[in-house]
Amino acid sequence: MQKRKLKVVLDPAHGNDVVGKCSPDKSHYEWMWSRERCKNIKVLLEEQGFEVYYSNDTDKEIGLSKRVSITNALCKGKENEFILISLHNNAAGMGDQWMTATGFENYITDRNNKSKDIANTMLSELVKDFPTIKNRGLKTANFTVITVNCYSFLLEFLFQDNKNDVELLKDPKINKIFEECIRDTFIKIDEQLFGTYLEIKEEPSVEIPDNSSSNEINNINDETVVKPLTPPSLPDNTINTNSPQSNNIITIILNFLSKLLKGILGK
Repeated sequence: MQKRKLKVVLDPAHGNDVVGKCSPDKSHYEWMWSRERCKNIKVLLEEQGFEVYYSNDTDKEIGLSKRVSITNALCKGKENEFILISLHNNAAGMGDQWMTATGFENYITDRNNKSKDIANTMLSELVKDFPTIKNRGLKTANFTVITVNCYSFLLEFLFQDNKNDVELLKDPKINKIFEECIRDTFIKIDEQLFGTYLEIKEEPSVEIPDNSSSNEINNINDETVVKPLTPPSLPDNTINTNSPQSNNIITIILNFLSKLLKGILGK
């Protein structure tokens, strides 16, 4: 499969060593949800010809500045061919009580205007796939991880301190739709930036027949050759030329032919 020109850097949220970042009842953890989504999204994107990388491929928090350094090293010299997406859950409070805020929102830095159209494409796809969930819109904030040199945005999907949102975050069907939405968004972004993607499919290989059949022919011996059948014997009612009746018929025919020849020759 031909590779797409757009390369994707997945940035999973926080780490299992970061305090908080979970639902008030501790039934949902942002770091775990984000990594599960990134793992599945990576597979979906690679199936569509994308090269996919991680800013942090561990369960720990390696540091935001290190994430930026890793991403900048990946995209060096090809900044316009890379995009980083940072996947998070939002929170309205301190994580110790349930709140009422809900929905999704997308962030870019105020210095990264080139990512504005891309971030809005992401929101449009989310609105299409989740029409009943509130769209909180595009916002700007100088979050460290999206200060990278390539395209980037930080997506806050639902609130981990809202009971209803947490139930959605636990729903496999919702998560599958979300993952496919991310995939479809990057397909659109790739086409927006670089034009229509033409997948080059590999031609099926042609199997060359082996020589087993010719070898079998060469190995035929005298015993395997089919011998001709003996001609069938004449049936019992075949005329017997030695019988008196047959002799009389032959005599008559010979006399007739003799007379005929004399008439022709005039003798």
